[in-house]
Amino acid sequence: ELVEYNGAWWYVSDERKVDFSYTGIAYNEAGGWYVRNGQVDFSYNGILEYEIYDEPFLIPYQYHFVNGKLNEGLTGLYYTTVNGKTNWYGFQNGAIATFEEYEDSSGTLFLNDSGWWYVDPVYGTVDFSYTGMGTRHDWTGDTSDTWYIRNGQVDFSYSGCVAADGNTRYWRRYYLVENGRLRKEVSGLVQATVEGVNGWWKIDQGVITVQS
Repeated sequence: ELVEYNGAWWYVSDERKVDFSYTGIAYNEAGGWYVRNGQVDFSYNGILEYEIYDEPFLIPYQYHFVNGKLNEGLTGLYYTTVNGKTNWYGFQNGAIATFEEYEDSSGTLFLNDSGWWYVDPVYGTVDFSYTGMGTRHDWTGDTSDTWYIRNGQVDFSYSGCVAADGNTRYWRRYYLVENGRLRKEVSGLVQATVEGVNGWWKIDQGVITVQS
C-alpha cells in the first residue's frame, strides 16, 4: 500500500515497513502510481512492463504512466510491443486487459476503426481465431452486454442460437442472439430453433437450457 509522509508517498510492504528496494506499481484511493525505490515518482512518464508465470500461463503486464500516475484514460486497442511481442493489445484504464487485471476470464471486447474485437483474457491480445461469445464493458469496467464473435470480430449479421462452451450430452445451453447481440432481456418462453427443432422454448436471460 501507499502511505503519505512529509508530502511524499511511500510504498509499505506486507511487513508494514517502507520497502526501498521496490520499483513497480502501487495504488491508493486516487489510483495507480509509479514507485521507484519505494517512493512515488511524480516525474515519471513512460511504461512499466514485465511477465509473471501463473501456471500454465505466462501473463504479460504493461502499464502507462503520466506524471507518475497510471494513465486511466488509455482504453482501447493498440498495435504495440509488450515484453518484446508485437500484436494488437487491449488496454483498460492504462493496463493490459488480462484476467489478472480485469477479473474477466471470458474475454473482453474492444473497439477500433474496424469494429469490435475479442481480446483473449490470458494474453490481452486480439484472438483472430476465436468464434463464440464475448462481453463488452462500459467505462467503469462493469459488464455491459454480450455479443457473438466470428473469427475474433463481432458479427452483427448473425441471428440464431449459439451453443455455449462446456455443453455435455445430458446438459446443454444455447444463447439467443439477434443481430449479433445476446438477448439477455428475454425470459419466459421464446420461439426458436434449437438443435434443429423449431418450437417454443423456456428461456432465462437469453439462455435456453436443454436437458436429456
